Amino acid sequence: MRVAVVEDELLSRKKILSYLEMFEKESGIPIQVETLTDGTEIVEKYNTGKKYDVILLDIEMEHMDGMKAAEWIRNLDEEVILIFITNMAQFVMKGYEVSALDFLVKPVSYYMFVEKMHKAYDRISMREERSIIIKGKECIYKVHTTELIYIEVQNHSLTFHTMQGNYMCTGSLKKVEKDLEGLPFARCSSSYLLNLMHVLRIEKEHVIMDNKDELLLSRLKRQEFMEILTDYYGGVQ
Repeated sequence: MRVAVVEDELLSRKKILSYLEMFEKESGIPIQVETLTDGTEIVEKYNTGKKYDVILLDIEMEHMDGMKAAEWIRNLDEEVILIFITNMAQFVMKGYEVSALDFLVKPVSYYMFVEKMHKAYDRISMREERSIIIKGKECIYKVHTTELIYIEVQNHSLTFHTMQGNYMCTGSLKKVEKDLEGLPFARCSSSYLLNLMHVLRIEKEHVIMDNKDELLLSRLKRQEFMEILTDYYGGVQ
């Protein structure tokens, strides 16, 4: 697992590095770590073609803050897992805009750190393992579940909205929901099953996806959906 630690405070950086070393020994997961001290440095790394699986990113930094750096990174890498490190809980909602996996609030405890790292590793493993088969009229498509943004149903026609384009077939949204069980998908209404990884933000009665599509968030589904979304992002610990 390729991990970047972007933290300008020396003591905090040392603590995160020691936590990573302990986590690697306890979990048996090989970890390659790179340390950076400012948002500008991680952006420069990406501009030269560097990529990571997980970025642990401090929000408050001198030259480029972590949130601004995350916006740049997300434009270049839709799959990297972002975990923010912050003193201030009010940044949590901003994290939705860059699809952050979670937050660690300072002072960071090892218990919470391990929980977030296991969550990140599970996300990476899930990304590598799962695909879905879409049977169209003339072709059969294999789509990685991480590239699936949402599925829309109209009558008995399904439209799979993906990062590569849209695919149509006949079928049941309930059946697709069952096939995707255990993955981060949830219904925001009777017409849409969406991938929580691609949720950008919530605006009143709509869920804004990262492809800019606006999906109706029905009154009937709102409470359940918001609970699932909050649980997915992990909340603030």
